[in-house]
Amino acid sequence: MHADLSADGDVSVTENVIVSQWREISAEDKHQMHKQVDEILRPLGLKTTLLVVDRSNSISLSFYCMDMSALESLRDQLHNGELKRIVESLFTLLSGATVQVKTLSLPKDIYERCLEIFNQALIRVRSAPAYPAKDPEQHTKIPPRPETAPIRHSKSQFKAESPHEYDTVVARA
Repeated sequence: MHADLSADGDVSVTENVIVSQWREISAEDKHQMHKQVDEILRPLGLKTTLLVVDRSNSISLSFYCMDMSALESLRDQLHNGELKRIVESLFTLLSGATVQVKTLSLPKDIYERCLEIFNQALIRVRSAPAYPAKDPEQHTKIPPRPETAPIRHSKSQFKAESPHEYDTVVARA
């Protein structure tokens, strides 16, 4: 997502301040502004997280949406203007000056790619067998992989300092 700004003074300086402040706050959980940032971003919901604020031709925002409903909610917030108000509040806090977002855009190809990823995941989930099966005989028995199967050592293979060491089960990683 891209945000074009309007601010008092040089916009590029304001963008640099916003990006550097975001990096500082996101890197440190105990930062003094962390609670304020969390409060501003709360309307995004529990399934959407702002991961990166970076500078390109404008400010680039990278969000993580846990599922398709979170992605659709983010898009709805973009269209109804709520996301713009959230971003303006965040940027004003980070820059220490009043910042207005002229445009906030989510390129169509990026949105469609996100939908495609969620749809592929949904298809995989729907095609997976449902467990547990009602009839225990219908369960698929999957043998353990040889490299992770437990190996039991006999007492004659090792000299142990205590009798309890012989009962150890070792798993290959």
